[in-house]
Amino acid sequence: MENYLYTFKKENSWQSIQSNFIYKRRKKHFFQKFLTFILMILIPGGLLFGGWNFLNPGDFFKEIFTKNMPALEQTQKQAEEKILLSKTNVKQLIQNLSFLNAHENIFFVDSLEKRYTITSSLDTALQKDLLDIMNHLKTLERGKPQRIAIVAMDATDGSIKAMAGFDLNDPGANPCVESNYPAASIFKIVTASAAVDSLGYTAQTPMYFNGNKYTLYKRQLKEVKNKYTTKISLANAFAKSVNPVFGKIGKNYLGKEKLNTYALAFGFNQNPECELDFESSRFNIRENDFHLAELGCGFNRDTMISPIFGAMLITTIVNSGTSLIPSIVTQVENDQGQIIYKSKKESY
Repeated sequence: MENYLYTFKKENSWQSIQSNFIYKRRKKHFFQKFLTFILMILIPGGLLFGGWNFLNPGDFFKEIFTKNMPALEQTQKQAEEKILLSKTNVKQLIQNLSFLNAHENIFFVDSLEKRYTITSSLDTALQKDLLDIMNHLKTLERGKPQRIAIVAMDATDGSIKAMAGFDLNDPGANPCVESNYPAASIFKIVTASAAVDSLGYTAQTPMYFNGNKYTLYKRQLKEVKNKYTTKISLANAFAKSVNPVFGKIGKNYLGKEKLNTYALAFGFNQNPECELDFESSRFNIRENDFHLAELGCGFNRDTMISPIFGAMLITTIVNSGTSLIPSIVTQVENDQGQIIYKSKKESY
């Protein structure tokens, strides 16, 4: 009985409940009146200052958006600038720059609204040494070259460290990017690689030839061994650029299909996506057995390369079969000092 009476304390009595009920009802009425008062002030004010836009929210927000359009466009423009330029963008940006025989490694490109700072990978010290050589060659009275091109490339990342040269018959040309140089014995790199990879040759594999090292006749392609035959290792044949040896490899052992396959693997007849606009190479096989020998040793004028491609071809050997894509732009900055392009090592 005592426990039962204990539960009915004063705060739980009906008088307390009724009092709370009355208080809550008065509080509700007060807030209803206060809200009505606020609306009576805001609606006329909205009609007075906002016109019919207050009653037409579509037009109201449209007006706000239109007034802030310039600011939104500026924000969007700034956001777009933070996005890195693509390699295609950079190629367009530098299309009128001349890196050939450059004395500096930083260039500037002005657009209608901005100035871009182009930092190249050129080594100014190396570039200066090459320019001194070029200038000396131009002064020669005998043995003066009419056309020369030198490209130095870092085989670890593909960056171009130097680009120098001249064409006395066309002073405005860049001989480093044109693919009208005979590949000649440079193609022996492809033939030797194909022999090692597909025929199992090693540096010490014995090779045999008759006649002069630097000629190429049909009789030299026959597999004969006599007292006039010279025995030589593949390594020495490569080092001494022995035409009959590589002519026989191309015609007798590799054949059309393998020669073409390995030429493509080294990048012939392809144009890798590069910041520089340069010609790559040309490799064509005619339906002629002797032509296979000419191709194998490079003794022809059909296989053509550019100096840049020649440097790129060497990176394939240095990097165990991986060809690096040339790059000459290290980074690009806009007029705010933001880096919007940064080169990276790429292969194909």
